[in-house]
Amino acid sequence: PLRAGSTVYALIEREAKENGRSIQWTESDYGGKYLSACDGLAESDNAAYSGWMFAVNGQGPSVSMSLYELSDGENVLVYY
Repeated sequence: PLRAGSTVYALIEREAKENGRSIQWTESDYGGKYLSACDGLAESDNAAYSGWMFAVNGQGPSVSMSLYELSDGENVLVYY
C-alpha cells in the first residue's frame, strides 16, 4: 500500500520498478511532472497531441501526476 498523501507519480514509479517498465518524466510548464514515455511509447508518437494521461475515479484531474495526492480507495487509470 501507498502512504497517505502519496502521489500518482509515486504510484507509477513503484509499479514501473516492480514490473520492469521503462518510464520517462518531463517537467510540466504548468507545475509538476508528467509521464512523457513508457516502454518506448512517447508523447506525440501517434499524433501531435497524443500522450500519457490519467484519471482518478473516472475524472481527469487539473494537476499533474506528481501533484495529485491520492486518498484511500481511489482508482487510478493511466492511458495513452
